[in-house]
Amino acid sequence: MSQLYERGGFVSTLSGSGLLLAGSTVGGGSAVNWSACIKTPESVRGEWAGAHGLPLFASPDYTAAMDAVFKRLGVTSGCEEEGIQNKVLRKGCEKLGYKVEPVSRNSSEGHFCGSCGYGCRTGDKRGTDTTWLVDAVARDAVILTGCKAEKLLFSDAAGARGNKKRCVGVVATSSNPAIARKLEVRAKVTVSACGSLLTPVLLRGSGLKNPHIGKNLHLHPIAMAWGYFPPDTPVPDLQKGKMYEGGIITSLHKVEAGDGLPHRAILETPLMGVAAAGTQFPWVSGRDMKERMLKYGRTVHIFSLVRDRGSGTVHDERRIAYHMDPADRENQREGLRRALRILVAAGATEVGTHRSTGRA
Repeated sequence: MSQLYERGGFVSTLSGSGLLLAGSTVGGGSAVNWSACIKTPESVRGEWAGAHGLPLFASPDYTAAMDAVFKRLGVTSGCEEEGIQNKVLRKGCEKLGYKVEPVSRNSSEGHFCGSCGYGCRTGDKRGTDTTWLVDAVARDAVILTGCKAEKLLFSDAAGARGNKKRCVGVVATSSNPAIARKLEVRAKVTVSACGSLLTPVLLRGSGLKNPHIGKNLHLHPIAMAWGYFPPDTPVPDLQKGKMYEGGIITSLHKVEAGDGLPHRAILETPLMGVAAAGTQFPWVSGRDMKERMLKYGRTVHIFSLVRDRGSGTVHDERRIAYHMDPADRENQREGLRRALRILVAAGATEVGTHRSTGRA
């Protein structure tokens, strides 16, 4: 985790109410994400083009760009065998008459790996670390690992667009404490790709003063529901399998809003390692925690994801303020209610959420 995620996966908001996972390795988030490949919905493209004055997103050029990305990543739309978590999501939706949709993945249709979030052990998942970065190295690019961009370098000469300053390179430091020298790279073009959490830090550290830097952070917040399926469950196709086996996200359900409005939440299944599961269950007693963890392998999780109307601010490295809009909270609750119904319909003998009170 310490070599894959920013701060080992333990970056929280200032209030402590949210934990943020951000890839921090060669390949970035694509090296540790959960393989799901979903093209930008038409409704969102239309919103970006119309409401925000960005016509590119409604153009054929953008469609062609998405197609090119899917082709290079080898995205497939089928799944030969789903893991128990996605089987539960699918079965519960079908019993309740809810629509369930397949999710395309940047892997083969037979990829049955539940640990891609820790780096795909089989190499079947294709992120930028196995595609475009490999292409770049084949064309003489050099990748420097163990380095952190400290600041951008600027010249006072006006840029091609009449800018007052022009970026001419970057200064980086080594993550190895034994290396004290800094690295300076000069370039005709410099691209900042530090992600939404660290790009504002780099820009401010480089002396830029635009007041919008770090504002309008959107996170797609999630909350999880869980259901326990004992090995002797009467549902035949759920009697085998562990929650950490199989493709992480191969199915999803959209919680409808009605009246032609966008959906309120999306229900999917997460990667949930044993340590992560231990941090999610609220502490009630030593005995309760031991019993919960003994049931870990057969405890299915479904998360409710919302498109947030509220936003946050990146003040500095690991200083992130974020508060959910009241409408986002209600959509999140509706998603959790739907997830609990789906778990019960699929045959769970016990269900709950990760409420701090410990109540199911």
